[in-house]
Amino acid sequence: MRRERGAAVVGAVPCGVLLLAALARLWGLGSPSLWLDEAFSHVLARLPLDIAWPAMTVDAVHPPLYYLLLRPWLALAGESEFALRLPSVLAGVLTVALTLRVGRAWLGRLAATWAALLLAINPFHVWYSQEARMYAWLGLLALAVLWFFGRALQSQRRADWMALIVLSALAYLVHYFALFLPLVEFVFLLVTFRRHHQSLLRWTAVQAISVLPFAAWVIWLFSVAGGTFGIGWIPTPRLDDLLKTLWSFGMAYDGQANWLVIVVVLMWCALLLLGAWRSNGSGEARLLLALALALPLLITFLLSMRRPTYVDRFFIGSLPAFLLLASVGLTRLLRPVRWAVALILIGVSLWGIARLQTDALFVKEAWRDAAAYVQANERAGDVLAVRYLQYAVPFRYYYHGPLDVETVTVNQQTAPLEQLAAGHERLWLIVRSSHTDPHHLAWNKPFDLADSETDLQVRNWIEARTRDMVRTPNGVVVIRIDLKTK
Repeated sequence: MRRERGAAVVGAVPCGVLLLAALARLWGLGSPSLWLDEAFSHVLARLPLDIAWPAMTVDAVHPPLYYLLLRPWLALAGESEFALRLPSVLAGVLTVALTLRVGRAWLGRLAATWAALLLAINPFHVWYSQEARMYAWLGLLALAVLWFFGRALQSQRRADWMALIVLSALAYLVHYFALFLPLVEFVFLLVTFRRHHQSLLRWTAVQAISVLPFAAWVIWLFSVAGGTFGIGWIPTPRLDDLLKTLWSFGMAYDGQANWLVIVVVLMWCALLLLGAWRSNGSGEARLLLALALALPLLITFLLSMRRPTYVDRFFIGSLPAFLLLASVGLTRLLRPVRWAVALILIGVSLWGIARLQTDALFVKEAWRDAAAYVQANERAGDVLAVRYLQYAVPFRYYYHGPLDVETVTVNQQTAPLEQLAAGHERLWLIVRSSHTDPHHLAWNKPFDLADSETDLQVRNWIEARTRDMVRTPNGVVVIRIDLKTK
């Protein structure tokens, strides 16, 4: 009887963790506005394919698979914010389940349970599991690739190698940072060459096959679009950015360093070191996880000295490795210390999830509020313009008024504002606060025209006229200008 009761408790823990993961990701899912990138996901999933496909190369920031898979989903589920974000919720919950499975096989039941629990309530992961973007799927596929890579090396079964081919090919087409996965695998094979040298040739063949769809995309991209990437906003990283990334992974970065942040970040660092260096029977698994965590961060940091690409969300594929290693370190602590540390981490994570829903620092760009304000106050004879063409994408998702949405800048060419304003009494101009921080989940910096508007022609035109009102919903700014007054 006691044994059956214990088995029931053990079986209930994973279900409870997955239920917690689902609840954390479904809480408030449809409430925030779509932000700029989410609206871009929506429009690419709804445009006719012959129009959407060329549009995917406008900036070529991401491969096309996520947008293509979103198309049939929206046809079935509709186009609400909730429906758009629901696939990411699914990917987030599946990542928690896979973390539990991988952890049990590689690190033991206790470490696996802690890792899955901490991922279920991880604010950083919850945020991107509630976003209509590809990042939650990148995290899931990255962990799945590592899992089947480890299985294939151990079993040498054809089914595991085939699964590795399929999952790798999908990962490469979801996000460019998935290309760190074969590098992690290759370094692992080099370090463990004496044991796995016979698998090197087969692994090479697997990679050659799995990269073919991605290679076709890149060839087409360079032939059509010249291989340009719209990531010029990213700043060159500094050494403290590495610690800020760990801050993001541990409790969601908010830029407000205090004693609690310092203590928690140091706690995570200590657990990582203890989990990576502690000698036990899971040495190869811990090595693979350590490489999956360290290599993407360090290599991107170094490459970003020349062309910055260091952004925390690009590293979401390393988050499960971060939590699995830290959970190994947690299991090595004495029981009273372990529970004290675990309760602190759980408390900070739950507090972080609550902040995602309640703190203004974590409010997505309020395009819904901007559109509603214009609709409530517009009148016949007004002209409505967005500062850049891409801003029209989220604004038109919410704006259903009678005014045509004009564009001030298209393809780097700025139209004279006098031309847009001619014959009108008032101008509504929709702009967006500048965002140049690679760690913030949302960016609600107070709007400053001099800071956000780099085009002197546009800035001088606005400043020379009376601005009746400047309203700044989070991240989005609505400027109303009386054209009769100078």
